[in-house]
Amino acid sequence: MDTHANEIFKLNAFGLLPEHVVRLILARDGLQADEYVKYSGVYTWCEHYCRSYELANISDVMQNFLDLIQFHKIPMSLLLSEIYPTRIVPDEIFLSALAYQVSGGLWMSVAELSILSST
Repeated sequence: MDTHANEIFKLNAFGLLPEHVVRLILARDGLQADEYVKYSGVYTWCEHYCRSYELANISDVMQNFLDLIQFHKIPMSLLLSEIYPTRIVPDEIFLSALAYQVSGGLWMSVAELSILSST
């Protein structure tokens, strides 16, 4: 499964999985998946979930998965053209991903800096 993750995230059946299974898949250490494909798969899962339970706010559902997606590994062009316009990803996460890329990978979030300063 780890080596075929990109294909799994694109399957229609992925949208039928229970939330805890989606989280387990996303959290796998050996998962070899493109981060944008992960985001797209989760977004599609959330759309299906919202339709199934007649929920209007996909953003609330998507929040449960954001910690499992490494947004700084998604190309800036996709961050700006596909992810930002949805306004689902909080500005802090979005701006941290952009800053990381602009700085050549030397960026640390405020939370990471506070952890380092407390040790």
